[in-house]
Amino acid sequence: MPDQMIYRPGLDGVIAAETQLSYLDTEKEEIVIRGYELIELAGCKTYTDLIHLLLHGSLPAGAERSNIEANLIKEYSLPQGFFTLFEKLPSSTHPMDALRTGVSALAGHDERLEDRSPEVMRTTALRLLAKIPNIVANSYHILQQKPVIEPTEELSYSANFLYMITGTIPIGAGGEVLRPFPVALQRARNAELDLHRPGHRIDECRLVWCLDRCRRLLKRESSRRCE
Repeated sequence: MPDQMIYRPGLDGVIAAETQLSYLDTEKEEIVIRGYELIELAGCKTYTDLIHLLLHGSLPAGAERSNIEANLIKEYSLPQGFFTLFEKLPSSTHPMDALRTGVSALAGHDERLEDRSPEVMRTTALRLLAKIPNIVANSYHILQQKPVIEPTEELSYSANFLYMITGTIPIGAGGEVLRPFPVALQRARNAELDLHRPGHRIDECRLVWCLDRCRRLLKRESSRRCE
């Protein structure tokens, strides 16, 4: 007689998938990403450093950091007429639903959608990372009946995201954005990397919380500088 299936709330203790990207040790309370502890990464590395680590298996060195920024910048824009998609959604649409809809729509513009080779998959991941801030910020603006804020190639990845959210070029964005914003991005990404417990997938409110937190940090920092 086959063993009876055991009910495990939240799939606790069940290995749902295998990955080389991260490792979660609940007993030691450690999250390891590509061999680096989460706390170590969050304290001294940028969000784009983490992108390079995830896609290529190592932290960027020398020109690699500027190269990944340049590759992200090239993919900021969305297909022509893309924003009309969000104009058809009700204003009550949750930001996470708008993001999911936008990412799904991008699939129709990907000529190599069925190519599962590692190199193409890395390119696809980079393109999505570049375009998602544009979708997040401007889907929200459109749903609130506000004008679209197009990305600018003059700003870094993190600075550009913040600019599209607020409509204001961040203080110090000539070279770097206010430190709290890339840190907030990194923490949101790290939360999603907790993949070994399927019940711990990033919740719908985390992205909205992250953006709201960044607005507050920016406002506080601006007030201090004006004193």
